[in-house]
Amino acid sequence: MALGFPQGRRLVAASTGTIREIVECCVVHDALIAAGSSGGPLLDANSQVVGINTALSKVRGDRVNATDRSFAVKMSFILEVLASLSSTEAETTPTFVPQREVPHHDVILLKGCSPDSLGLLRGTITEAINTGAPLYNRGDAEGCFRLYERVAVDLTDRLKACPGAAGALREGVERARTHATSFEEKAWALRDAFDGLLDVVARYDAASP
Repeated sequence: MALGFPQGRRLVAASTGTIREIVECCVVHDALIAAGSSGGPLLDANSQVVGINTALSKVRGDRVNATDRSFAVKMSFILEVLASLSSTEAETTPTFVPQREVPHHDVILLKGCSPDSLGLLRGTITEAINTGAPLYNRGDAEGCFRLYERVAVDLTDRLKACPGAAGALREGVERARTHATSFEEKAWALRDAFDGLLDVVARYDAASP
């Protein structure tokens, strides 16, 4: 039995027929369906849904619809596809969306820093980002974080004559190590520290005579 709303009817219509064959994912039957029946169920003798009516094949010149064949997608095939989609969705890792907290430093942070120290700071951070960002984009958040961490710790030791910048780097490392939980969060915590320092260096340079 095929159920549906053919020709835009407001009440459900039912038609009976015989299953002619089952091919791949479809049940071929001769219960009458028409435009508007698509999406309606095909029931067996036990009122179990065996398919979803989808299409009708007609032969030109057949005025009594004797050769009409209706096609319903097998319910077993539909359930298999839905199970596959559900499994794929469950295995998909949610996209991480970083919550950026780029610090805005006053230029006084760089008081006493020599031009060489500022050049070292700017160049080393830029190189780290250019190397670490591709790692992150390839899915290696841990590798990106480890690289940023090594660079930050090393710069902290090398910028003794620039204590403000060294302190900002230490704060970034501390935040990454203690406040962030995933490697994505840790990598972005240090990226925020780097971007904050690049910003203040740029403003410091712009304000210098």
